[in-house]
Amino acid sequence: MDGHWITSPAAVAPLAAAAAAGGGLARAGMLEQRFGLTPEQRTAVLAQADLRARAVERWGPDWGTRFFTRDGLEQASRPAVAAWRAARLRDAGVRSVADLGCGLGFESVAFAAAGLAVVAVERDPDTAAFAAANLRNTSARVIIDDVVTMTLPDCDAYFVDPARRDPDAPRAIDGHSGHRFTNPDDWSPSWSWICALDKPRVAAKVAPGIPHERIPENASATWMQCDGDLVEASVWFKHLRNDARTMAIAIAGNTVVEHLTSNDPERTDIGEIDDYLYDINGAFTRAGLVTQLAARVDAHRVDARLGFLSSSTHTPTHAARAYAVRESLPFDSKRVVQALRALDAGNVTILKRAFAADTELLRKQWMKKLSGGGEFVVVLTRLGDQPIAVICEPATR
Repeated sequence: MDGHWITSPAAVAPLAAAAAAGGGLARAGMLEQRFGLTPEQRTAVLAQADLRARAVERWGPDWGTRFFTRDGLEQASRPAVAAWRAARLRDAGVRSVADLGCGLGFESVAFAAAGLAVVAVERDPDTAAFAAANLRNTSARVIIDDVVTMTLPDCDAYFVDPARRDPDAPRAIDGHSGHRFTNPDDWSPSWSWICALDKPRVAAKVAPGIPHERIPENASATWMQCDGDLVEASVWFKHLRNDARTMAIAIAGNTVVEHLTSNDPERTDIGEIDDYLYDINGAFTRAGLVTQLAARVDAHRVDARLGFLSSSTHTPTHAARAYAVRESLPFDSKRVVQALRALDAGNVTILKRAFAADTELLRKQWMKKLSGGGEFVVVLTRLGDQPIAVICEPATR
């Protein structure tokens, strides 16, 4: 579908009608009867209405008038993360930014909202039309070009969000895009190209699994947790880099509620499982900040290879889920059930880390043998070579 039609005034009424009609097969006939749309136009309107509904469910009503592609919605930054990134650029003295490979333009929306002058570059004409529509109420300028071959615009800073999925890979049954590239040099533009940019201020959004050794010496990396989920990482080059090599940030709602850096104090001792167990969020483990978090919450590691901490006291943190330990025992299914029954358990959630088990099957087996009123979490993991089960409850703040 030509992005210029779906973003034109001619599509406003059909889009509104499709949204008001909700779901169902009758929408296509309604669009044909009321607006005389071609099959291609009807398909585009219905796809846009469905994508907008998903965006509203995720991020709220303000997203009900944006323009989306399926891949663009999947890969878009959380609004709170994009706003944090824009504020970081602004606070670093940046006044203008080039959004290289802007996609649907949502990072540019955040940059403009932070008061930055924005040049958004996108090589696909239809996607650029969507970006221009999403940026209509801003001063941002959209350019159709290839960032790898063009002369880059003159700006204070440059932001790159490379495509990290194979556009030619088959889609899953649910329509989600296919294969993710594991080698950063397969990204578009490639990681090597991004690292070689001869600009003093460059920031790049990257996959959270990027190996630490792929982060250049002239850069620092930040991993982001948003509302409890590990969502992305970003790398900040040259004049934008932090003093600390790595950092992790937790955002709740629109507020930064915790941050930790590799320069913070560490606690490196390893000990037994104590009264409380902390299951560390992926943003903080990916950033390599387990020992820094241990120092912050006055806890010790239980195994050097695992993202668990333990302590005799509970220190609330947004960087980990904390559990009050009721029992810890070598794993044996019958023994775990006996322990759960002794605790009057009636419902169980299973978490596993470095533990090979079909947790859904195991839970079904256990639930048949439990009839109590208590709710418990069973953590299945390993200490050294020993598989263990830790029966616990969420710690109260």
